[in-house]
Parts: sequence; structure tokens; C-alpha cells
Amino acid sequence: MTSFSMNTDQLSAMAKELQREAGEFKDKTVPKVHKLGIPAYEFPLFALSFASSYGQMQHGADEAVGALQQTVDSMGAALGRVAAYYQQMETQQGQDFDTGGQKASSVIIRKDQPHG
Repeated sequence: MTSFSMNTDQLSAMAKELQREAGEFKDKTVPKVHKLGIPAYEFPLFALSFASSYGQMQHGADEAVGALQQTVDSMGAALGRVAAYYQQMETQQGQDFDTGGQKASSVIIRKDQPHG
């Protein structure tokens, strides 16, 4: 098994955590928000006067939590692709591909500097 750098391992772990959180959000929070409501028999005047507005607000809330869940899941998937790319580069080029804690300016090769 190939050993990857700490930075790449952390990226992979973060990606998995984001997708796990998105799954839990989808399974637990989204259904709860969808079920939120005020029973018409509890507030009959409200139900008669504002039913349409309340329905629109509830629909908007459903869409918002669904979009949030999808966004977090997409972020996890994208971060997972980045981590997989870094792992591939580390496999091909060694852990030197990952600059670790070095500043980017210390690894940039200037045109006037010989490299090889």
C-alpha cells in the first residue's frame, strides 16, 4: 500500500467528513424541515388568511435546505477529487510533489533560475 503525505491524507479525511455530514443532513435535517408546519386547527384564522404565503415560505425552506445539502455534498466530492489527484501525483512523482509546509514562493521555479 502506498503511503501518502499528511496533507493529502487530511484532504481525503476532510472530503469523507463533508460527504458524511451531507448524508446525515439529508437523512435527518431535510425531513424535519419538510415536516415543519402549523396545523390549521391550531390557528384557524392564520390558516385561512395566510395559507398561501405560509405554503410558499415552507416550499422556500425545503428548497433552501435541499440546496445546502447538495452544496455540502458537492464540496466533499470536489475535495475528494482533489485529494485523489494529489495522491496520483504523489504516487507518480513521490511525496516531493506535496510541498508540505513550504511557502509557495520557495517552490516556484523562476525563468532565470536553472532547474533540472
